[in-house]
Amino acid sequence: TLYALSKVFGENYGRYCYDRYGLECLVIRICTAFPPGSPRDARNHLDRDDLCRLVDCGIDTPDLGFRVIYGISDNPNPFFVNEPDPGLAWRPQFSSRAFTNIDADGPIDTSDAVNRFVGGGFTLPHQ
Repeated sequence: TLYALSKVFGENYGRYCYDRYGLECLVIRICTAFPPGSPRDARNHLDRDDLCRLVDCGIDTPDLGFRVIYGISDNPNPFFVNEPDPGLAWRPQFSSRAFTNIDADGPIDTSDAVNRFVGGGFTLPHQ
């Protein structure tokens, strides 16, 4: 989709700017940036305070270079797990467990494209 294309372009442009001009870049793949409304959202949730601390870590990291990290809080059954990165010094502090209205262990309907594809609802064709 055009959504996916924009994501690939942005990450690759960041890499180009680092390789060509030495402009350091932290790519944050924000998973779900709003309060969870489904088990899928609960697995991918990124708390705003975790995001703010991640941005601060990127700004404060000397010799950042070019890095890619999933912006995801400490949720049960996450779709994505970051590799340990002691140089960035960021660890999520929050979890979707705080949202008692959603069961992160609940079933996910994979017949629904929103649940099947990484981009969720952004992968759906325009009507």
